[in-house]
Amino acid sequence: MPVAAPDDIDAVRTALARILDPTWAIGPNARARAVFSEVRRLAIEPRRAAAVSALPLLLRVVAQAVVADRIDLVRRYLKVWRGLRAVATASDAEWCGPRLCIALTVRLLYADGSPLMIRPTAGKILWVPPPMIDRDAIASRLDPNVSEGLMASTAALLVRRRDKVRELHIPASLRVREGTGGEVSFDVSTDFDPTEAHEGGRLSAGRWDLYLEVAVLGWNLTARVPSGRSVPSTMGAVQAYQTVYGNLSLVLEATDEFGRGGARRALRRFVPSPVRQRLRRVVARLRSAR
Repeated sequence: MPVAAPDDIDAVRTALARILDPTWAIGPNARARAVFSEVRRLAIEPRRAAAVSALPLLLRVVAQAVVADRIDLVRRYLKVWRGLRAVATASDAEWCGPRLCIALTVRLLYADGSPLMIRPTAGKILWVPPPMIDRDAIASRLDPNVSEGLMASTAALLVRRRDKVRELHIPASLRVREGTGGEVSFDVSTDFDPTEAHEGGRLSAGRWDLYLEVAVLGWNLTARVPSGRSVPSTMGAVQAYQTVYGNLSLVLEATDEFGRGGARRALRRFVPSPVRQRLRRVVARLRSAR
């Protein structure tokens, strides 16, 4: 099979994004059909065939239906994929020194509550299509091997300010495991110091909610982090607590910014270096005059 060029894969992904947009499925039939036709014209180009085959499974199912000119199947698939969700079924959270350590077990469920299933066979991991699509021609012709796709899954902890003005991404480790009866589940763990700077900046005073983001088989899923069996106690100016829905959130006191070491951090952030140097000289003179 020819190797797909990265530019072709990106082109097909970008085109499919127009169909994956939630407004496409609910738009007028004429407009939806016009967008579908434009996407299909790009997807059926001979040089794009390898790119379609190289897509992650869930995107590949949609792309194959587009190539086959089956807008009815595309709508059906999108209904199934949009109902797919990640659910954190267990959680342990505790303070490891100044760092908050979190361990999760995550399941993938369709809209009807049934799990995403796999079947190990002959050294491969095969996707088991859900009942609502396992009889149609497109899905049955697909290569169901998801060994590499599952192993490429990633996870991240999202620390989102309650007012949704800011969101920080914390790296997380993910391990795929086969659940009971072939169900897919993941072990996810991460740890971070809420008082340190992270990708996207530093946590400011206020309430922050914790979410888990999982990228699997071409789909990005987000789930709230539950508080687990016990809620970690307060650590310094950071309080972890359980919400009324049983989820884990943080409150950072306003004094954290100017607590021990906070004044130095604030000076570095807000005061220009030449001014800080003059302040140091003034402080040194005052100390020597004592």
